[in-house]
Amino acid sequence: MPNISLVNILWKKILPKIPIEAVPLLAQLLFIRSWGRFSDAVKDPERYQREKIKEIINKNKDTEFGKIHGFNSIKSAEEYRERVPLQTYDTLEPYIERIKNGEKNILTSEEVIFFGRTSGTTGAAKFIPVTKSFLQEYKLPRRAWMRQVVTEMPGLVYGRLLTIHSPKIEGRTKGGIPYGSITVAMGADNLGLSIARGFHEIPMEVFFIEDFDAKYYYILRFALEMEISIIAAINPSTILLFAKKLTEYADSLIKDLKHGDINPDFKVDRIIRKRLLKDLKPNLHMAERMAYSLDKNGFVKPVEIWSKLCGLMCWKGGFGPYYISQFEKYFGNLPIMDYGYAATEGNFAIPVSTKRNDNVLIPYGHFLEFISEGDNKPYFMWELKEREKYRVIISASNGLYRYDINDIVEVTDFYDKTPCIRFLHKGGNIISITGEKITESHVIKALSELINITGLGINGFTVTVSLEDTPSYVLAIEPQQRLNEMQREAIAMEFDNLLRKANIEYDSKRRSQRLSEPKLIILKRGFFERYRSMQIERGAPDAHLKPPHLTMKQEIVDLLYAERE
Repeated sequence: MPNISLVNILWKKILPKIPIEAVPLLAQLLFIRSWGRFSDAVKDPERYQREKIKEIINKNKDTEFGKIHGFNSIKSAEEYRERVPLQTYDTLEPYIERIKNGEKNILTSEEVIFFGRTSGTTGAAKFIPVTKSFLQEYKLPRRAWMRQVVTEMPGLVYGRLLTIHSPKIEGRTKGGIPYGSITVAMGADNLGLSIARGFHEIPMEVFFIEDFDAKYYYILRFALEMEISIIAAINPSTILLFAKKLTEYADSLIKDLKHGDINPDFKVDRIIRKRLLKDLKPNLHMAERMAYSLDKNGFVKPVEIWSKLCGLMCWKGGFGPYYISQFEKYFGNLPIMDYGYAATEGNFAIPVSTKRNDNVLIPYGHFLEFISEGDNKPYFMWELKEREKYRVIISASNGLYRYDINDIVEVTDFYDKTPCIRFLHKGGNIISITGEKITESHVIKALSELINITGLGINGFTVTVSLEDTPSYVLAIEPQQRLNEMQREAIAMEFDNLLRKANIEYDSKRRSQRLSEPKLIILKRGFFERYRSMQIERGAPDAHLKPPHLTMKQEIVDLLYAERE
């Protein structure tokens, strides 16, 4: 592991002096081994995948799960598929509970050192085992990803990172095993590059602040003391939140910059506040930048206050395009690199370019299978077909065997001989009142096009249903401006038209009058921010929080109606 002081010298003293045209060459040299591994693997995904499943089986053949399923006699990927039934969290939970209580050699021969706790926003929180081998499987491909990030965004070495962490251990199981966000287990290497520690400079104490508003205020307050070159968050909604908070807090932040202070109205532990304040000095130059941008635009534009800002990183699949369509106002045409297709359960695919919104599957990470949406049969990575949709099944060194992660992906292309995929939506996130099978990707597509057509600015949306005599879909939005009755009617009508184009079964049910026209709910200003804050207070990791774009959960439906204008 690199010496921290040397890393800081590298990022603060050496890299900023390198000509920008030399940075991609440096990245290619720095990551030559990891990129070589990736390049070899994508040429022969079958060999790497077969080796991976053999490795996992042999290592865990003497575990309780391995003995039950005859791991010691399994000789091939095909035998493994035949011998081990598909698993869900419910089927593995009894094993996981025993591990939580301190039992060993249950799912893995290796010790479980951590549990990644899922956010629980789409169901009850799950505890995903983490072992050292699993972390290696997770991290290694991130180095190939980081090579592409530096190559396509070379200006990142001239500044710092603005992001959100979930760094705290949330608790310990009965057996004493810590749990929390997977980023805790990843440690300083959560970008996939331990050498990038000097890239993170916002004091870590800030991310431990419990109060939602205070945490974001302090993050921005310290970000304004440095040159930010990259803004990164797993969810693109978080990047938008950063941009909007800069304007919401602008007057207070400008005042603090002038006086070298932090607004005391944001409640933070007295000792932490004192420690964070000690190095702050007046920063009139940044105060002037912020004031100028606010006066010029009516809002603060990040690209005007951070002159070295050269790119953004976030999810580009699933609901990503809906939020990314709103980036231009704040960030112009900055390049956006996908974070890759990853979750608490594993790291499955990485992007290779800012110009694409898909990801290359990783042959040397976890072992992956895919259930076809067409014939409901399982396929290996090397058997996938372009334009087909699949449900993802994972096997990894953390004790998840043929685990149905309930994600739907589409094969977009091939990178050498390895499929490229795009995440569409969660498998269970479907509403079908009369057989129309509306998915999250359908409503996101309709809303994204609605925004493009109408120019409507919204802070968020949720789609649910109204089960009356003739059922209908309900679109709940938080608009950025007041809408008159004519505008509201036009939005509901256009949403209906676009949803009909996105889903032919919905169109059929509308034409046969089995579904009536959608209803529109206008939510009170700040609804989605209050919802986010409420979920964080309940324990959902801020960095991983996903808004409910399509839901029939009664708790959320009741909240929508309670918060309507």
